[in-house]
Amino acid sequence: MKLTTEIIRILREAEGHPLLLSVVRAQIDARVRPRPMKGLVDDAIETLMQKSYILQTPNEMDDADPFYLLDERGAAYAAQQRL
Repeated sequence: MKLTTEIIRILREAEGHPLLLSVVRAQIDARVRPRPMKGLVDDAIETLMQKSYILQTPNEMDDADPFYLLDERGAAYAAQQRL
């Protein structure tokens, strides 16, 4: 399964609640085998942001660990793919 699809599935399962980057990475590490490298995860997240599937919001407590949320376009894609 593609890494971008798994990220969308993780954010869809959060049901509209923003997730920290560290939480998304932990979920990917638990679900995807073999574990992807950090750079691959960062590239996949960047790709999804460029396609406007996910939104990034700042974390006031830790700038290095932002929140991610599924956008309307990403939710429509997830519904179309039945994720």
